[in-house]
Amino acid sequence: MGESGLEREKASRGGWVPEPLILIADDEPEVLIFLRDALSSEPWAVELARDGREALRKLTEKTFDLAVLDLKMPFLDGVEVLKSLRDRGISTDVLILTGHGTVPMAVLAMKLGARDFITKPFKFDEFKQVIRNLLERRQGTAQTLPERLDAYLQLNAFNPDLHSLRDFLTLYLQAVSRQLRGVLSKKARVLPGGAIEGIA
Repeated sequence: MGESGLEREKASRGGWVPEPLILIADDEPEVLIFLRDALSSEPWAVELARDGREALRKLTEKTFDLAVLDLKMPFLDGVEVLKSLRDRGISTDVLILTGHGTVPMAVLAMKLGARDFITKPFKFDEFKQVIRNLLERRQGTAQTLPERLDAYLQLNAFNPDLHSLRDFLTLYLQAVSRQLRGVLSKKARVLPGGAIEGIA
């Protein structure tokens, strides 16, 4: 089980976020709240953005593992945010939320580098499985242990709790342990290359 929303917020203010970090951007407040609350049972930290401009600002200020972008948003739509990310060399994985009438735009987003798209309305279990697959693929391929250690160290550079290397390693291992408990609480199998695939 992941931390509650409040605990995650405190962890973020303290300068470290142990779980994979996800940004959800949608201009419908009720959708944002629903998705955030529903994902709170997973070992992931979730932040919200109410439009494309806010999403782009957050994605350029902090490293996210995954950005879930609604295709139609004020100021910047999902494709424009994705293009801006790639133009800036930001490699955050992107999942596009699209309606039936905007599937061609979602296909364009895939050509620009989005990892996947999901069509509204969707079943929530399907949504969570898509996110889980994308995170596991990212952790199993794009991020080696040295890369994860380096990213974690950068995130924690100003953490007052890290008074020594021992403190850092202790906090990091605790974070890894929480992630492993989240994986092992589900049926899973290890694929060639070290990726983990859930079994429904």
